[in-house]
This record gives sequence, structure tokens and C-alpha cells, in this order.
Amino acid sequence: MKVNKNKIVLVCIPVLLSTQVAHAVPVPGGTLDPLTIPKYVTPLVIPPVMNNARLNKKGGKEYDIAVRQFKQQILPGGIWDKLSGRSDGFPATTIWSYGPKSDPVPDSSEDLGTEPGVAPATNSQFNYPAYTIENTKDQNTTVNWINDLVDDNGDALPHLFAVDQSLHWANPLADCSSGEVRTDCMGISALPYEGPVPMVTHVHGAHVGASGDGYTEAWWLPDAENIECVEREKDPVTGIASGALKTTPTGLDEATGIWNVACEGGIANQLTNKKGKIVHHTNNPELDNAGPGVARMGYPNDQPSTTLWYHDHSLGMTRLNVMAGPAGFWLIRDSQGVGGETGLTAGSILPAPAPVAGEDLVETNVAGRHKYREIPIVIQGRSFNTDGSLFYPDNRAFFEGLNVAGTDANGGQFGKGAGELQIDMDPATSDIAPIWNTEAFFNTMVVNGVTWPKLEVAPAIYRFRLLNGSNSRFINLAMPVTDAAGNQVFVKRTVSVFEDNGRSKEPRIVKTNELRFWQIGAEQSLKPTVTAVRTGFATTNLIVNDGKIKRETPASTPQQALLMGLAERADVLVDFRGLPDGTIITMTNTAPDAPFGGFPDIHADADTTGQVMRFVVNHALLGLSPSDELHPKLGDTIQVTNRRGKVKTKVVDETLLSTILNPDTAATSPWNIRVVPAALDNFTVEVTNPVTRELALYSGPRKLDNRLRYKS
Repeated sequence: MKVNKNKIVLVCIPVLLSTQVAHAVPVPGGTLDPLTIPKYVTPLVIPPVMNNARLNKKGGKEYDIAVRQFKQQILPGGIWDKLSGRSDGFPATTIWSYGPKSDPVPDSSEDLGTEPGVAPATNSQFNYPAYTIENTKDQNTTVNWINDLVDDNGDALPHLFAVDQSLHWANPLADCSSGEVRTDCMGISALPYEGPVPMVTHVHGAHVGASGDGYTEAWWLPDAENIECVEREKDPVTGIASGALKTTPTGLDEATGIWNVACEGGIANQLTNKKGKIVHHTNNPELDNAGPGVARMGYPNDQPSTTLWYHDHSLGMTRLNVMAGPAGFWLIRDSQGVGGETGLTAGSILPAPAPVAGEDLVETNVAGRHKYREIPIVIQGRSFNTDGSLFYPDNRAFFEGLNVAGTDANGGQFGKGAGELQIDMDPATSDIAPIWNTEAFFNTMVVNGVTWPKLEVAPAIYRFRLLNGSNSRFINLAMPVTDAAGNQVFVKRTVSVFEDNGRSKEPRIVKTNELRFWQIGAEQSLKPTVTAVRTGFATTNLIVNDGKIKRETPASTPQQALLMGLAERADVLVDFRGLPDGTIITMTNTAPDAPFGGFPDIHADADTTGQVMRFVVNHALLGLSPSDELHPKLGDTIQVTNRRGKVKTKVVDETLLSTILNPDTAATSPWNIRVVPAALDNFTVEVTNPVTRELALYSGPRKLDNRLRYKS
């Protein structure tokens, strides 16, 4: 079949059809039925802070961080069965992620008698998601990013997923459809690439020069035994190999098993810092102690305190590399700011503590897990096969939604007789990529590296640094109070009430069926004002008076809750105070299982991707953090200060139950958090004479006239 204008119909119609049924059944993908995966039986993993830092030349931190392949128990089973006494028995998953170069392969078998070589493990910091990197504002952090995707013999590993060479991609083979001998181009072959994997790490949202930005065309390969690098022309003055390839890569030598390829992207050794000095060096051992398989990058952290994250950024394959696992939080704190936060006013106290360097996996997730009140949470869509492996579609038929009977005798990834795209997609004659899927939506929600986890919480205020780490999926988060089956219910909540003079009054009982996200920050800093978000409402400067909420502002549509796009961060407070012991709060997602087109839209499948994680209130955990608000009990004897400043001893009655016993350390109520906007002025840009343009994102043939893609 020839590809022509009618192909546009084939691209668009199945997507629309799949959207119509997305709410009724789980989205397709993988041989493991997501409905067979038990929910809320695995604890939320709290990412520890990465250790193994040393001082760099500028007095900041320096790390040697590698990306490696290993196994991890993402599904219930393995280490989670050992800890809970369950017998779910789902296998471990092969993934990639970051960790200190000096750390070994994760292995919890000696501690827990589990399968050898599986994370999370106490002997290694390699984990998915990667451990958090803590940074200080205005202090430089240096990282030697190491591509260590090699096997036990030191040979380069292939990708976990099918890599489409017909795209404009990193292309170590330099087989360009244009006929040029260069990397970073559209390839010729319609077959999956099976060679060594390009990587380049990007700190998402960092203020940094080109040399440290994780530029997509600055990728590099591992220093592997079976890779022979094709040399580049050198600059006659500097001697830096930054020019064109000297020869054409010959690819894999079947006789020797050696890959003859370009070992780095075309601009890997051309990127400079703010002073114009070339500092990003890969596969060039003479320069800056980098060398083969390594890129040295510096980050000034000259921005407000904020939540960033780091992940791969390789051209034409970021979706595949991030799907394989390598990503982690990069937090910046302000040593001069109140509570480590730029612009936070004196007297405002945020929930604490957060994990810190020196606390290992046992401390953060076993011995001390219940003390943390600040927790980073990354939400990602994934699909699995029955052997535990991650699923990613290996041909275009998945996106097209075709149900033509398959002809592959071996069945392929979709099984014998499954849907197959029966179109000639030779890149020389077709403008439809044979493997690449415009977008892919998955049927299982993975949070901090485990499926549908649970977190026990004290009746206190928590800070969650939320990240949407999905490839294509928008999420619209809400926090309904539910029963064990997930049905929304009302509970009676006790709230403290104070008179205008600060003296406590008798606590008030209110009913609630949904908690609010109190958003205090976003991608680049704290927000100038706090926004209270619940389904259908988004209110800044919300007034709470006498235990009642006053004047909520409707959201743009009734369906909108905490809406987060791809890679978006939301720094939120959640107030669990006053909830009865055992109260269940289920974080839900009502964005679609399809490209988000604005509200109203069809909800995600309620039994799978419509659920994210669960919180259960446990009163026994109250007081494990100094930021927990502590109150006396009836009959207790406490000391109170009267209006004249005189301290008196009193027996607690109902009028004193709202008294806060630890006012100097208790977290400030979310509606009373204040930020000085002027503290953020140096980091904002005022737009003058703005021009409004309409932008259309079109999914279709690559050779379509650009005038159909953009309108201004």
C-alpha cells in the first residue's frame, strides 16, 4: 500500500476511537493485565538523598554518577512480599537508573533472602527513581555523568525497547538519509537499532550554560569493550575533536562483535560555559579529566529554591531512555532563606523533615520513614509484561489502533495474530515512521518506583513535591476521602479555632469528602501566593474563618483539579489534621487516557489509571516530627500565657483543646503561608508588547507543509 494523503485518516481515526472507550477498560499495552495487580499493598518508597559527594574546585559538591542496567521490584512481590508476608509473586523488572559510580549492583538477597541482584537494596544507591541530589543556592555542583550501560563483560548493552532509526535522532551509525556522514540526522533503515545506547543527562529547569544543559545533540556512548570510535576532524588550533567524522562508521562487525560507530554527538565537544570556555568533554581523555563514556557538567544553582529533576535527553529517543527509568529529583535550597526557601517570610514554617544526606535506604524507608513530612513524589504511567519486563510498543500499529490479523509466525510483542500495520514503511518511500508512536499511554500507575503504593500519614501537614514524569499523559489529581473500596465518603473532621486575639476556642467539627492541595510552589520557585485546589475550585488567598472556608473561586471548568502536564512540578501542602484514625484518602486522576484536549474530557479508567496512590491516617505517628501540631488532652495540666504575659497552670477543658503546645516548631497552616514576591523579582521576566499567537500541534506525515502545522 502506498502512503498518500489518505494516510492522515488512518492516523487520526483510531486515536479518536480509542478515546471514546478509554473510560470503560484499561488502555492496551503489555501482556500483564493491570487489573491483576493488587493496589495499595506496597509502601511508598521515599527516595533517599544521594551520598558520595566530594568538594569541587569551587567549594561545592562533585559527584561521579553512572547510569546502569539492573533489576528492581516495581510490581508487588520479591522484597515487598518478604516485608509484608504476602505472596503476590510478581517478577522483578529490568530497568536503568542512576547511582554513584563506586556503588555495586543492588542486591538485597543476603538481607532478605530475595532474588539476587534486585533493587531496592541496602548495599547500593542504584534505584529507580534515582536518589535525590540536594543542592544549595549559588553553590556550584559538578557531576561527572557516566554512561555505564555495559554488561558484565564490559560490552555495550542494547536498548530495552525498539529504537526507530528513521527519525531525526542521535544516530551513532551516521547513516543519514540525506547522504551526509554525520550524527544527529534521519536514518535510512526501517529496522530497530540494536547498537550501544546514546545518553546525555539534562537537569530539567536548571539555570545553566549550554555546556551543562544536557543538549540533545551532545550525547555519548559508554566506554565499552566492543566499541571502536570513529575519529573526528580536530581543530588545528585547539586540537579538540569537534569537526566532521573522518570516515563513515561501518556498524557491527559480525565476525568480531565490535561496533564501529561515532561515540558522541556532533556538538559534544563544542559547548561552552558563560565565559566561552569549552567545558563539556566526552570521549576526549586529554581534556578536563572526562574521558571515554563520561561528560563533565557544572551547575551554578543560581536560582531560587525549587524542585527540579534530572533525566536523559538524547535526540530522538528521550521517550525511550526515560521510559527505561533513569530520572531523579534535583532540589535547590536557599541557605539564606527562611526554612531554606527563597522568599518565605519569617514566622512561616513548612512541614519537615525531609531525607538528608547520610540517611540510607533503611533509615528513609524502615527505621525513620514515619518522621518525614516533606516527600518528593514522581508519578509515571507504565505497562508491564507477565515476565515483569516493561512494555513499550515496537511498531506503529499500536498507535494506529489497528486490529488487522497479524501474520508474524512468532507473534512478536503483540502475540500471534495481533494487530499489525501492513504498510510499506521504507523510509526511502514512506513518510510514516515504522516504529515511533506519536504518543503512547500506559495502563499502570507507578509512583516512586512501585505500582499503586500506600503511605501511612500522621494527622499533620505534609509537603509533597509532585512531578508528572510520564511521557504523554497529563494528570488531573484530586484527594477524595474514600472507603476501602474507593468510594467517596464524608468524614467528620476536627479543626482548631482561634479568636482574633490568638486565644483558643472549642474545636469545631466539620464534614469533608475531599482534601485540598495547597500549592505553594511550581517549576521555578515558591509561588507569590498560595492556591487552594480541589475539584472544581482553585482559590488564591483563601480565607479560613471560624473553621469555615470563605469565598472559594471556581476553576476554569468543574472537572479541573490539580492539572499537571508532562514534566510539570507542583509543590503542595496537604493538611491531614483532625481526620479520624484510619481515614483513607485516595489520590485520583481524572485526566484522560489519551492526549489531553482540554476540559470537559473523558476520565481515565477508574479501575487502573484513574487511581494513583493511597494515604491512610495513623494517629500513632503524630509527634514523630517537630512540625506536627500538638494539642493537649482533656484533663492534662498545661501552662498558658494570659493577655498580660503572665504564665499560669491550668487543667485542660474543652476551651483549651485547640491550644498548640509547640507553636515555635509546628508547621504553619497552609492558608497562613506568606512569601515576599520581591524576593523572586530577579528571577522573573516582564514581557512588554506581548503578541498573541495560535499554536497547533499536529500529528501527521512528516512531509506535510509547515503551513498546516502552525498558525500565527
